[in-house]
Amino acid sequence: MSDRAAQWFAPQTNIEVPVGVAYEGYFQPGNKTEMNTRGCKVIMAAPFKELIFEWKGPDQFSTLMN
Repeated sequence: MSDRAAQWFAPQTNIEVPVGVAYEGYFQPGNKTEMNTRGCKVIMAAPFKELIFEWKGPDQFSTLMN
């Protein structure tokens, strides 16, 4: 799943299924401290059809997020 997500979501990804498992997307490959989805989880997955997941903004904007 990580390879497919890298085609449309983020250049570097670590997405594991089943539901409830954490995923990580890195929008600047190699930079694991900024512009990422660290700490989010997969909520629902239907292979080749649907992927529903939690979302958060970039770390540098954490004071603006709840």
